[in-house]
Amino acid sequence: MIGQKGVPATYGGVERHVEEIGARLAARGHRVRVYTRPSYGGESGDYRGMELVRLPSVPTMHLDAISHSLLSAVHCLGWADLVHLHGIGPALALPLPKLLGRTTVLTVHALDYQRGKWGSGAKRALQWGERVGLRWADGVTAVSRDLCVLLASRYHREVTYVPNGVEDFEAPAADLVRSEFRLNPGEYFFFAARLVPEKGADLLLDAYRRLPGDRPLVLAGGSSYSKDYVDQLKARGAGDPRVRFLDYVHGEPLRALYAHSLAFVLPSRVEGLSLGLLEAMQAGALVIASDVPANLEVVGADPARRCALTFRAGDALDLERALREALALDSAQRSSFIERARRWVRERYDWDRVVDRLEQVYQRARAPQPRPSSPR
Repeated sequence: MIGQKGVPATYGGVERHVEEIGARLAARGHRVRVYTRPSYGGESGDYRGMELVRLPSVPTMHLDAISHSLLSAVHCLGWADLVHLHGIGPALALPLPKLLGRTTVLTVHALDYQRGKWGSGAKRALQWGERVGLRWADGVTAVSRDLCVLLASRYHREVTYVPNGVEDFEAPAADLVRSEFRLNPGEYFFFAARLVPEKGADLLLDAYRRLPGDRPLVLAGGSSYSKDYVDQLKARGAGDPRVRFLDYVHGEPLRALYAHSLAFVLPSRVEGLSLGLLEAMQAGALVIASDVPANLEVVGADPARRCALTFRAGDALDLERALREALALDSAQRSSFIERARRWVRERYDWDRVVDRLEQVYQRARAPQPRPSSPR
């Protein structure tokens, strides 16, 4: 596995995806090696049946992922039969193992060149990575149906839907949010994601500040080469004592924050398929989500059957309306949204079924492939 920052996953959807599929592949008898970066923490060794290998990278915004992916691609050549790359940036390293006879699989987690933190040069490099990966990989998967359709039509090849998943877990006790975060259960809005422009925390702050009352807004997350944006968010929230910033939270504390919130808010402008959204729904949170295609894929495209409140992506006034609607719901209405959401994710987003699909992709990718009539 190449492209992820590291395992064990503390933040990041790609990292959680790799940890969960890697551990299950190892439990099924596959030998799995996961490459990790020093900036993410952790050491080489064994974890959940996977072999972790820590290699250096050039720790800058533009070179961290590609330098680590190239080094990992070289390192794995004496060992791997199949190389699975995660992300269109790391896909720039895919031709190396491919040309040397290894089976290659690419998972597209998002169209990263749509993210606001990248300049024009980086966006062109990411678009080139997408083209390289889609044209060279023996197998391609994407985490949302919308991405599958878009990429399949753009590159005229099969792209298999292999989504994120979620574990079936019981929500931690409410005492955890009281003791660890000094919050009253059921009385705070909650946001948890990287603090980068495409996740829309600025939009949420603008909408929330127009709400009356003293219910807190809790934003959990940290910078991802986006310090200026984080500084702007904190300056914007500094004038409102109801706004609280936390660093990245994971594990039981994160699940408790989901479960005992008044609502979990995901105001994404761009999304692949949010693991945070799946986990919030599984934990029993009322969800407010933007109407980007990947979010509607999870909460329901039909407005009459959605298991969450939604608003127009990028529209702070419509988000304000959704926040007020959440405040106005009675207990029966809240319970209806929550129970439908739990049932929906349990039926459709199970990690074991995700790995069943992935093994089928691996088998097809390893089968002999016809040579293209006019290779480019």
